[in-house]
Order: sequence, then C-alpha cells, then structure tokens
Amino acid sequence: VPYALGPMLTSAYPEIVDFTAAMRMEPITNSSFQFKDDSGEVYAVYEPKVVRVHPSFFSIFDFPLIPGSPAVTFGGPGEIVVSQRIAELYFSDRNPMGEVITMNRNVTLTVSGVVDIPANTFFTFDFFLPVFNDLSNDWNWRDPSFLLLQKKEAMKELERKISGFM
Repeated sequence: VPYALGPMLTSAYPEIVDFTAAMRMEPITNSSFQFKDDSGEVYAVYEPKVVRVHPSFFSIFDFPLIPGSPAVTFGGPGEIVVSQRIAELYFSDRNPMGEVITMNRNVTLTVSGVVDIPANTFFTFDFFLPVFNDLSNDWNWRDPSFLLLQKKEAMKELERKISGFM
C-alpha cells in the first residue's frame, strides 16, 4: 500500500496496533559510507542495502539482537542500525555501538543497534535509517508498508472493513 495509507488505516481502525514501511534508498540515491578502521584511518565504501523505516519497525519485526546490543530503538534522525554482517565487516573486533559513520559525505550517524538478519526473510538490508517525517501525503507505492494487527483473527474482518477505504 502507499506510505500514506499506513497511518491513515491505523488511526481509523482499532484492530490495527501499528504500522511501518520499508523504503529502499537504492532506487532514490546512492549510499556511500565513511568508516574509521581500527587504526583511525577513514575509508569510504558504497553499500546498496539501505532502507528507511519507521521507529516502530523493530517492535513489529523482532530480528534477533546481537549480544551486547540494547533493544533497538531510534532516539532521533541521527541514528542508524546495522546488520551483523556490516558490524563484523567494518568494525571487526570493536563494539560498533556508539560508533560514528558518515553517509553520503554529509550525514553523521551514530550506530544505535546491531541486528542479525536471518537468511529466510524479505528484509535483506544492512543499514536501517529512521523515518520521523509525516508520510500522510506520500502516495508512493514503490516499497511495502506493513500493518500490525491486535490479533491474527482480526484480519478477515479488517479486510472486509477496509475494502472501500480508498
């Protein structure tokens, strides 16, 4: 569904607890990242698996946390969650929590979580950036939006109710 529909449906139907979207960055912009290695030297890499998600994403989808990583939350737009693959690749033996990386040469981000992305999921992303802006007027259909229902049994009734919503 378009991004705008998630918040609209959530406010209109009590069966819906929350919503999120997974907005891929690759079709919109290239994503380069600058990291400091163990010696403090800065190097840049291009990474295509970048997605913007609502702060509720990690409460809706419960990816395993890496030991030592706190519950994943986004405290602000300057935070980023990385996959275990990225943590191992770019931070080697260091704890990536609190590390600062730069995206596209001008966006400073602090690592606020590390998640283990299983192989059997649609979400094959390595970088998760928060979306805090209002998407109620964004009718883009490019990427999926997701609704969390109070209970699975509510799905059939909700399907019936929302059929004419648009």
